[in-house]
Amino acid sequence: MNFASSIQKMGSTPFLWIAPDADPVTKSGMASDYFSKAPKTPKSKFIEIEAEHINAPVKGIKEIHQWISDL
Repeated sequence: MNFASSIQKMGSTPFLWIAPDADPVTKSGMASDYFSKAPKTPKSKFIEIEAEHINAPVKGIKEIHQWISDL
């Protein structure tokens, strides 16, 4: 996936990026860098959690639920 290209095409669509701290993209700082290049949308959110890539959805369930509830 080409994050840089895809994220810039999102327009005003809000999105949630759950960034697991053990994931190489997060560790390298690239996840937050990519997120910062996205179109500015007030409801978009970047959240770093303690997890690996494979278990990020389960470990981030509270954050996901809260984000959806806030939409």
